[in-house]
Amino acid sequence: MMLGQVAYNHSGNETVPDYIAVGAGLRYYIEQNGLYVGVNATLVHTYRNYNDLMPGIELGYAFFVSRTVTIEPSVYYNQSFKSHTKYSTAGFKIGIGIYI
Repeated sequence: MMLGQVAYNHSGNETVPDYIAVGAGLRYYIEQNGLYVGVNATLVHTYRNYNDLMPGIELGYAFFVSRTVTIEPSVYYNQSFKSHTKYSTAGFKIGIGIYI
C-alpha cells in the first residue's frame, strides 16, 4: 500500500518553531493477518531555515473495525540526516485507516 503525509505543527510558543512536513511511504501487510511493516521518507521544514530528510520504519497491526475502517497501533523510528542525536525519533502511535 502507498501512503502520503502532510503535516503542520503550530505550538503557540515563540521559542518552538512551526514546521511543515510532507512525506510518502510504502506498507506491506504480512500474510493478510493485519500485521504490517512500513518504510517512509519525510521532508521537514521550519521557518527558521531548518530542512531535514527523515527516512523511517514502522511495525504495526491493523485492527479492522469494519470492512473499510481500521485502528492501527504501531511503533516507529525516524532517522534524521541533519543531526542523529538531536532530531531522530522513536515512539508509539495510533492511527485510523480508511480504505477506499
